[in-house]
Amino acid sequence: MYHFTPVIEKNFGQEHFLTEPPFQALANGKINSVDLLIGHTNEESLIAVKMFENDYIPKYNRFLEMVVPRELLIKCTPDTILDVSDKIRKHYFNNKPINNETMKEFVKYANDTCLVYNIHRFIRKVPRTGHNKRFVYKFSCLSERNVFGNQGAKYGIYGASHLDDLLYLFDPKGLHMKLEKNSKEFKLVQLTNTVFTNFAKYG
Repeated sequence: MYHFTPVIEKNFGQEHFLTEPPFQALANGKINSVDLLIGHTNEESLIAVKMFENDYIPKYNRFLEMVVPRELLIKCTPDTILDVSDKIRKHYFNNKPINNETMKEFVKYANDTCLVYNIHRFIRKVPRTGHNKRFVYKFSCLSERNVFGNQGAKYGIYGASHLDDLLYLFDPKGLHMKLEKNSKEFKLVQLTNTVFTNFAKYG
């Protein structure tokens, strides 16, 4: 679904950044010994609803293999790919057509396949080093600050989208968002900043 992914560089003996797959690097213990805070929003892919409507959904309904994650597409035989596609379509869409009527299902599918699954896979595989602390969060604040997540309202989908969490951590001056001290939004901003700054201070 997203084209910008890590690319493994060939080691030509010159300066390089990534010469092995990230999960192989984890398995080899190549990780900094630091405290870790990692998480995701509860409706990550709401940011892409317009793109889903206009571009992705028609293609995903037409080409059965589109629902299969890229990692499997490049490794498996066509028969296996179609079998996996059937299982994914049954699990997420109950074998219904993929269209705007199944947007809720598509958002759930996109959440998992694009972001949530790999975040949790990383969490499971990251090796323990020393006495480092590990924290996992799911950001689900819901207010008028959810500028990106509000795209899902017309489909009855409410939640925090990808990037919505940043609107609670920082002041997006370009969006001219008011923040009254006695409002729900102010309490959520205070809570979010406390969680992140406490991690920065204390691990």
